[in-house]
Amino acid sequence: MESFGFWYKLVEDKDDKNPEFDLHVNFWFLGDILKGKVKNPYLDIGIKIQNYKNLSNLVFSFPFHVPQKNLVDLASKMSVKNNASIVFNEECEIETQKEYTLIKIPGKEKTDDKKLLIFPLEQAVENIYELTDYKEKSYITVKFDEFRTYLKNSGSDLERYSDIYIRFRIQNIDLENILYFDSEPFNKSLDSAFSGTRVLDFKINEKRNIDKNITARMEQKEELLVEFGQIHFLVMEPSSYDMVSYTQNQMSCRELEKDLWNEYLKVDLEDKFGHVLAYHWKKKASDQSKISDFSCFAKINYQKMQMKTVFAYVLVVLGLGVAGSTIVSATPLINTFSQRFSGGYNIVNLIMDLALAVVMIFIGWRVGRSK
Repeated sequence: MESFGFWYKLVEDKDDKNPEFDLHVNFWFLGDILKGKVKNPYLDIGIKIQNYKNLSNLVFSFPFHVPQKNLVDLASKMSVKNNASIVFNEECEIETQKEYTLIKIPGKEKTDDKKLLIFPLEQAVENIYELTDYKEKSYITVKFDEFRTYLKNSGSDLERYSDIYIRFRIQNIDLENILYFDSEPFNKSLDSAFSGTRVLDFKINEKRNIDKNITARMEQKEELLVEFGQIHFLVMEPSSYDMVSYTQNQMSCRELEKDLWNEYLKVDLEDKFGHVLAYHWKKKASDQSKISDFSCFAKINYQKMQMKTVFAYVLVVLGLGVAGSTIVSATPLINTFSQRFSGGYNIVNLIMDLALAVVMIFIGWRVGRSK
């Protein structure tokens, strides 16, 4: 699997405060959670930046093509108090200034409270961000020079805030064989419920897995790979699935609070679909160094029993039964060829029954093979 890339360019007249980055990624397997109501997963990406004023631009590259219609800015979602609180896992307060939102995150002491400016990708200032296609891949460029110019010329009070948060979603894109792949048994049509294994491989800033043309561009434009202070990676799967992690970072798990996330996801995580578990990998920088790259490799073992699976199983079993009974019934016909002239079982019946059996088995097999 290829790696996501995340890099930046500094302004020429930067001060002595380097920008600092935290990354939040939520991978929602909604196709499994909602039993097919939503076909493809959601991939939510949040970027917290301290001292963003020292950035000229910020680039986030995808190892797949992202059409504009499949990129959703989540700034409006983050302007809702409940959504901000569940994303940051804190009781946040919301403040609005014109079309912008400030989130106050409480600290241990009152003086430690921090305010984050939610940075919309879609805003009144033109050319703030650009989605560019490169071969079969895409990348987003956020232009902070344009935003600083706007704040300076407008005399906005927002100029005094130096910490921002960007959050967006990739949706309605088939990420199978890009971020994960499913391995299912060939004979699953013969089972009323079948098991399979999902292999998840998420990487960010792993140089050997980033396109060489992209790294060449970075060197040419004097851009730097981001080093993170914290990375949070969460995967949401049905509780009936078993997760096995092969990542050095410790994994924690909790049950997802369904009602809290319905408005944020714009779907209804009903109880009838079962419980949802959130698997959480967290990596923090040490005192000596930041996090230069991150990867998560995990295997998810699952079982599925849908109506079409049962239907496929019934068809195959009935087809095999018809074929077996036809062969047994045909034994006297083989020994007594004259029986075909009587009013009993004849060769035409034999051929029709066998053809029906083959059709039932084939349809059941095809239905069972489909996802």
